[in-house]
Amino acid sequence: ALSRISAGSPMAGSKAVLVALRDRRAAAALEPAEIAFGGPFIARGYLGRPDLDQKAFVPDFTDFTCAEEGRLYLTGDLGRWREGQVELLGRRDFQVKLRGFRIELGEVEAAVRSAGARAAVCVLRPGAGGAPALVAYYEPGADGQASEAAVRAACGRLLPRYMQPQSVVQLSKLPRNGNGKVDRAKLPAPSPASGTMADGEAPVAFPESPTEKAIAEIWAEVLGTDVRRIPADADFPELGGTSLLVGRATGLMRSRLRAPGLAGTAMYQHSTIRRLAPVVWAAREQAATVEASVMEGVACRMEVRPPACQPMSAGLSSTRPWALFVQLGGIFLLSIAVDSVGLSPLLWGMYFIHARYGVAAMVAYFPLGAILDLLVQLLMCIMLKWVVVGRLQPGRYPLWSTTYFKWWFGNVLMGHMTESVLPMIAETALMNACLRLCGAKVGKGSRVSVLHIADPDLVIMGEGVTVGKFAMLSCSAVLHGHLHLGIVRLGNGSALGPRATLSQGADVPAGRAVLPMSTAPGWHGAVGAVQVQDALIDGGCVGFRERQDVLRAVFGVPLVVVLTSAPSMAAWFLCLQLLLAAQESLGPNAFFVYSMSLVWVYGSCAVISFVAMVILVKRLIVGRLRPGTCRSNHWAEFRHWVHARLVESRDFHDVCHLLVNTELLSWIYRRLGAKIGRRVQIDNFHLVEHDCLDVRDYAVFGSEIVVCCDSRAPWTPAAAAAAAAVPRGRPLGLETVQLCQGANALDHCVFLPGSVVDERAVLGSCSLAHHRSYFPPLSISSGSLRGRAVHLRNHNATKALQMLEDKAMQALDSPVVWWRFNAFLITLALLVKPIAEAMWVLAFFAVGAVWDLEKCGLAVFVVSVPIIHFVLGVLELVGQVGFKWLIMGRFRAGDHPFFGDYHCRWMALMLIGHSAQAMTEILQGTAFNAWFYRANGARVGRNCYLAGLVVECDLLDIGDNVAIGHKCDTTCHTVENMVIKLAPTHIEQGACLLPGSFAMPGTVLEEEAVLLEHSQVLKGETVPRGEVWAGMPAARCCPQSAAA
Repeated sequence: ALSRISAGSPMAGSKAVLVALRDRRAAAALEPAEIAFGGPFIARGYLGRPDLDQKAFVPDFTDFTCAEEGRLYLTGDLGRWREGQVELLGRRDFQVKLRGFRIELGEVEAAVRSAGARAAVCVLRPGAGGAPALVAYYEPGADGQASEAAVRAACGRLLPRYMQPQSVVQLSKLPRNGNGKVDRAKLPAPSPASGTMADGEAPVAFPESPTEKAIAEIWAEVLGTDVRRIPADADFPELGGTSLLVGRATGLMRSRLRAPGLAGTAMYQHSTIRRLAPVVWAAREQAATVEASVMEGVACRMEVRPPACQPMSAGLSSTRPWALFVQLGGIFLLSIAVDSVGLSPLLWGMYFIHARYGVAAMVAYFPLGAILDLLVQLLMCIMLKWVVVGRLQPGRYPLWSTTYFKWWFGNVLMGHMTESVLPMIAETALMNACLRLCGAKVGKGSRVSVLHIADPDLVIMGEGVTVGKFAMLSCSAVLHGHLHLGIVRLGNGSALGPRATLSQGADVPAGRAVLPMSTAPGWHGAVGAVQVQDALIDGGCVGFRERQDVLRAVFGVPLVVVLTSAPSMAAWFLCLQLLLAAQESLGPNAFFVYSMSLVWVYGSCAVISFVAMVILVKRLIVGRLRPGTCRSNHWAEFRHWVHARLVESRDFHDVCHLLVNTELLSWIYRRLGAKIGRRVQIDNFHLVEHDCLDVRDYAVFGSEIVVCCDSRAPWTPAAAAAAAAVPRGRPLGLETVQLCQGANALDHCVFLPGSVVDERAVLGSCSLAHHRSYFPPLSISSGSLRGRAVHLRNHNATKALQMLEDKAMQALDSPVVWWRFNAFLITLALLVKPIAEAMWVLAFFAVGAVWDLEKCGLAVFVVSVPIIHFVLGVLELVGQVGFKWLIMGRFRAGDHPFFGDYHCRWMALMLIGHSAQAMTEILQGTAFNAWFYRANGARVGRNCYLAGLVVECDLLDIGDNVAIGHKCDTTCHTVENMVIKLAPTHIEQGACLLPGSFAMPGTVLEEEAVLLEHSQVLKGETVPRGEVWAGMPAARCCPQSAAA
């Protein structure tokens, strides 16, 4: 029997478009949609039936090339794209809606046929209690082996729970009409014997084989139940299993059943003991072969062992007096460079010019002062880089040595540049020049977007290289007590997709592209999420790009600098006038209090003015960026670039970060053109083409999400580029990204053009929604494997978790709860935002109270203010620790619904921590950061290198000599369906997380375990002692030395 029926691909000269069922757009791959045909062969219409013409013939919304508007004929048939062909799913007339979900009955029928049925039909009929339910009827195959149990098993394996038939009826022959079609009206009513799976008469089967019994014992241990109560065909979630328990059970099966190669996704994709047992058996059979190859290829050749397999200690202490003195001096210098508001030429120049020459001269100076501000920041960072750090050389250096401290200083300095300064000049020739001044080798014509680059001395880019948003060039890593430095190369015409990572030793060949959320072979060989393809050739001429570079450098950068500084200038001028008005009438004490209060006036005005400026520029200058269009002239390209620089600036990111989960943030995105539904829990995300984003009601949007809507990028899949090249094919351009009602997209995801997340589907942390991808309702996907997310399972919450989700939804629907929560967060954000400026004002007053500026001179004043500001910054960290214990107390593992007391305190703590973000970033990689972790409740061992992100310190247990690299994430929480889930994370002695890796809640890294760059350990998993893992999601790997 055929489980899938394919209609093939469009013939030459014709056109097939699959139209989404909810709105008029081209459907993503695997998304059920209505089949439509276009081209010169379709009929002019129905004879004498204009009503049918209006329903069936619609304008061709995918055709942007023809002068005459084309038409599409809607067939009423349902299908989806699968491997370049149209798979038939039935008629649109047979689409039903059950419990809020749209169900294509053809998909259910296909699942029934996959069990061996010759023919199948599914209908919606009244079930128990009169409620509508799905009923599947089928004819058994020629061998008669398609039993009802086999059909139910196939439906449970292939369909989410909301699509599984409640009743299954076997008929010797389906009733048919004169045309040979199934007569649905003559289908018999299901008997009680064909009721739900729970009511079926089939006896419960228990584990029989030794492997099944061993798995059952492990399940009983993690679930805390009797092994005799675990059937062989029961789903793990139905027994009370959670994703955290899945990880723990998988780790126990690897160790006890000697199956180290068992994938972390195995229990998600094979959720019953009967289905899981063959997978475990296969992993056991492969274990001996894998171990033999490891011994032969690595352990027996000690001279070429990769660095990850060489545990050792540097022997130096991070807390010896000389090391502490060097770290303290470096922190002081970095605090001046990173938080340099008090040394701004713009603010000081405006102050003195206003005092001496008046308002007109101050306004005239403002554009020059804004540009000087940017130049001073750039020159200060470049000067400190060469004076303090110098040029770094590849090699291995002991941790806490002189070379390490130089590297650490440069690492923090470049982190500040890439987040604050370089976004203003990204994708210009000035960006390339700046990277060259920092030591990188960048070829002519390269387009470098906002990226993470810590060691420019070790980066070599050829000509015409394209680097996408937030790509990471990881030329360094702290591993087993040593700092490892290596070169990263990108060949001519190569490309690096958004959030892609290149580790040291990576060499991307000319004309090749590393896909988003992927990597290329590096210093440990081809391990992890490696995915490289031929780069899509830019169809534009070289002259166009060169002229655009000149336009951006000469006019664009000054314009962006002035626009981003204008709100601060307006707020500063307002506060200055209020200050001068009160200076004569108030006494010294009252004047001090009044001046400090003006800082909050300045902060609020600056935020409001900046948001208003970005919205006005978008609506009045940039205009709407419509899906399906392409930028084809200099003016359109220039406007798009200016808008990108504004929304990717540090100021815009800070504003969005302060307003997370508020209706005000949704309002800002709506004004920029995005379609944001009702009661959306939205965090800050990175997007330029807001008009191409469609987020429906009750969706949850995590933090640091990257949304790309332009399909003309070099990393666009070759299949999409080939389809666009066909005459009348779907062109490349701006495409919509859609999150349907109740969908979840968690932290650090990447959305590519045309991707769709359907109702209540979950895209887990660090997931890739590849080009024109589709995630079905209630599906849970994660990671990036071969350029696309991995489907784990379908949502099936336990009763306790379902109660928490329902509680959060009830609170979300309550206007009182919703607006009270918004008022609390917005008020707190406005109070927290100006704290950084208040520290500088307080430092000025403190110095002015001791020294007289006229007697001591300006030099003493300029030197003293940064010292006082640094002391205040340290006191701010102490205050943050105090607030943590006052507001939150000790974090504890468990689940907490949104909008409750815990959620409010959790959000308040993160907002307060934002005020000291600059200082906490400077502490990363020093012994003082370990002290800060301990003060917040973490258990941290000796000589630990800590440079990652952490929130719930109480749940973090770190052993001696642990290394957590730059941009690592060890937060102990996840958010799913508006429920905060916390679990402890354990990183034992000598374990290492290399840059860009993620340890999800509940993770255990045993002694000397290593998680390579750009890898993610799933919740609850254990990385055994001494093993090396890589990938998204991570799995055990056999790294190879570069010398091998």
